[in-house]
Amino acid sequence: MDATDNDLAAVDLIIEILRNEMPELEYVGGAESLHEIESRTVLTPAVLVLFDNEELKQSPGYVADEGGVQLAVQKIHLELVVTNHEDMVTGDGLRQEAGVLRAKVRKLLSGRTLGPGFDPLIRTNSPKALHEPGRSYYPLTFTTTVVYQ
Repeated sequence: MDATDNDLAAVDLIIEILRNEMPELEYVGGAESLHEIESRTVLTPAVLVLFDNEELKQSPGYVADEGGVQLAVQKIHLELVVTNHEDMVTGDGLRQEAGVLRAKVRKLLSGRTLGPGFDPLIRTNSPKALHEPGRSYYPLTFTTTVVYQ
């Protein structure tokens, strides 16, 4: 799968990488919105992946629809969901588990090229983490530049 065949291929490719290389995750899948992630019940630890947005880079004289090349920076958002009911007061268990898993996801994806038509993934600013009693959502956001022809 490459960028020219599917405008949202980055999401599916990241899901595939995480499923294949992080067997310690109970669930890896797509999501439609941050609201859906927060309301969804999934086995944890889990990573939910969603397409955030796309910013087109216009180059004078290059129009993809007319046979030229167009660059687009796609932002892909991941939420690491961790549940731990043992340390609900201090959150120690959540931070321990989430910290290790988040570092592994970051190392696995940072600088990785997803396939033809994609530049390497670059980590970028993420929204704030969300904490609920016994469950936390730790965000990671990456961008990749896609070449449309």
